[in-house]
Amino acid sequence: MAGDLQQLDPAIRALLPGYLANRRKDIKNLMRLLAEKQMNEIRLLGHNIKGSGGSYGMQDFSKVGHNIEQAALTNDVDALTRHFKDLERCITHLATQLES
Repeated sequence: MAGDLQQLDPAIRALLPGYLANRRKDIKNLMRLLAEKQMNEIRLLGHNIKGSGGSYGMQDFSKVGHNIEQAALTNDVDALTRHFKDLERCITHLATQLES
C-alpha cells in the first residue's frame, strides 16, 4: 500500500509518525464534516491529503485523497464512506510498516 519505506529518504521517514497522527485527525474531521454535510470542506481536506501524500511519497494516500475530493464534488456519500475506510486502511498499513 504505502510503498517500500526502506527506499524513502531517512528525513522523510522520520516525519511519518507525525504524518500518521495528522491523517488520524483527518479521519475524525472527515466523519464530522460528513455528518454536517460540509462537502466543500471535505473536498478541501481530500485535496490536502492528496497533496501531502505526494509530498511524502505516499501515493496510496494521494489516490485516496483524490477519490475523497472527487466524491465530495458529486455529493456521493456512499463513495465518501468507502474512501474514508480506504484512508483508515492506509493509515493502519503504514503504522504497521513503521513498527516493523
